[in-house]
Amino acid sequence: MNDLTMNLILAAVVIIPGVILLAYYFSVVKSKKPGWYHKKIHGILVRYGVIRNYKILQDVNLEINGKKAHFDHMLIGFFGILVVTPLDRRGSYYGEARSQTWAFDDGKFKNPMPNLAAEYENSTALLRSLFSQHGIYKIGMEQVFVLEANEKKSASYLGGDITVLRINKLGSYLEKTKFDQDKDVDVETITKLISENACRT
Repeated sequence: MNDLTMNLILAAVVIIPGVILLAYYFSVVKSKKPGWYHKKIHGILVRYGVIRNYKILQDVNLEINGKKAHFDHMLIGFFGILVVTPLDRRGSYYGEARSQTWAFDDGKFKNPMPNLAAEYENSTALLRSLFSQHGIYKIGMEQVFVLEANEKKSASYLGGDITVLRINKLGSYLEKTKFDQDKDVDVETITKLISENACRT
């Protein structure tokens, strides 16, 4: 075995494990981090919204008259408000829009979890009460849940009027004409009102 062959073998021994570890990091470790997942959703909303003069808010917490509300991602446009809720745990989600609770199965255990659709309804009711205090009514609101792209890693068995998308389909979903409709929503006023009343964390 000559020196060139030996050097190539040694290089392969060093490089191949490194490439495998790097691929594992990006495909598994990084994708498990909620922060990374939220950043990806935020980036999709920003790319869509900025050119339309829409506003994007994230991690919004409100507390009004002792009641609390939380929104992971909000796209505020002339059409109204789209709330995007990540389903960022790897496993299967089960439930109905009106179920008392949902269930999550990580492949080992199936445990109850909060009904995120019901939480959204409570949160939007609180948000509408804030709007009404300032003479703002009839703002259209919609929620969509987002799963990661890999169908082998996560699944939704959520029934009823629950919209669930893969994250790689969120961009095309935003291209629906309903999000370009002008329903005379004052984007700047709505955004300012939400931001001014958001809890500081």
